[in-house]
Amino acid sequence: MSIRVRVLVAGVSMVMLSMLIMAFYIADHEREVYTEEVENRARVLLAALSAPCVSALAQNRIEDLDRIVEEFRARMATTDGVRSVAVLDRQRRVMGHTEKNMYGRLLSDPFVIFASQEETPALQYHEEGNHRVLLVAYPLSTSVEGLPGIRWGTLTAELDLSGESAVLLRFIWRTMKVMLLFALLTALLLYFIAERFFLRPVLKLSSVAESVRGGNLAARADLAGASEVARLGQSFDKMTAELERHTHDLQALVSERTEDLGKANVELLATMEKLRTANTQLERLARTDALTGLPNRRHLMEALPFYFELARRGDRPLSFAMIDVDYFKHYNDTQGHPEGDKVLQELARIFLQRVRQTDIACRYGGEEFAVLFLDTGFREAALVCEALRQKVAYHDFPFGQEQPGGCLSISIGVARLTTDMLEPMDLVARADLALYGAKDKGRNRVVIDPAADIEQGGSKLDE
Repeated sequence: MSIRVRVLVAGVSMVMLSMLIMAFYIADHEREVYTEEVENRARVLLAALSAPCVSALAQNRIEDLDRIVEEFRARMATTDGVRSVAVLDRQRRVMGHTEKNMYGRLLSDPFVIFASQEETPALQYHEEGNHRVLLVAYPLSTSVEGLPGIRWGTLTAELDLSGESAVLLRFIWRTMKVMLLFALLTALLLYFIAERFFLRPVLKLSSVAESVRGGNLAARADLAGASEVARLGQSFDKMTAELERHTHDLQALVSERTEDLGKANVELLATMEKLRTANTQLERLARTDALTGLPNRRHLMEALPFYFELARRGDRPLSFAMIDVDYFKHYNDTQGHPEGDKVLQELARIFLQRVRQTDIACRYGGEEFAVLFLDTGFREAALVCEALRQKVAYHDFPFGQEQPGGCLSISIGVARLTTDMLEPMDLVARADLALYGAKDKGRNRVVIDPAADIEQGGSKLDE
């Protein structure tokens, strides 16, 4: 094969290769632009929904979540590509969904589990048959200046990308055909110019450039003469020499900066770990009674509305007990507050032994305690409370025999969720009223809410 043919083939190939690379770059750029547009649209969509969802979820206003999702369902009818939107709580339970039959389900697919642990928006693409679907998740949290916010849940959405993908593929195909034709014509033109004026010096310069690209910075073209190509070769040699010198300097600088960056990363990771630990402790302390280790009243008031609405909507049983230590002021006055604190700690230990882990036992305030019995009928809750009362009455508390009645005892009022209750505090008020009844009847007893309409036995279990 003659040199002319080889130059022609090489020239055409090089130009076509360059144009193909450019075509692929354009196609890749368009794909990136399209992907960015889709992802931005998804983030904007979820960001717009996150503000009202965070407020409703943080305050356990389930009806507002239903309204928000329902309004979105109406708008979604004219929004191309949006398949579904879901509001999840911190346990990944569906609190709102564009498909009503999904309410209350616990989602456990890998993407939802991953997204529920992330503090930033998460995206994932996957294929469903001939459809390309984008899964998007947005954290629902409230932020505090200078500190990470409190995570309340996660907002997720599914977007169908099959229509936009087809348009993008057609655009890429048309672009590639035009670029291929343009590459062929350009290669032929460049061949005739290069063969007459620049072929030989350029080939030499190209060879040197390939050597430099391969890492041989000592390679030189050594082109003599005053032509443009010769001057280009001389400039190239000077540039290569400068590049060789700067490369050595840069390697030394990179080594130094890499060491500094490693130290900075170690310090940053240590600071972030301390911040995460402090946030965890702060959240735990905010909801825990420091003396007894039980959840405090704030934790109860945050959990009660959620379980109240969950029980009402699902027609599930829910019971609540208010507990008060009898003559506790007398105990503090005669034995001192440190001994009184020990009594409260021992009572908390007894309650934790007798109450299920799924129930919520907390210190309501002072010498008052409360227990929220989840998915528990009224009879079972009353029997557990009677067992607690007996356990406390027969427990050997220090100086308990000096209390009025000869022992340290508790009075308990029990109520259950009834159809006439509209607010969570109605359940607390019923239990509190029953507790006052126990006090009026002489203390050291369990009194049930008369509205419960349930038969109970035992001399210490009264209506």
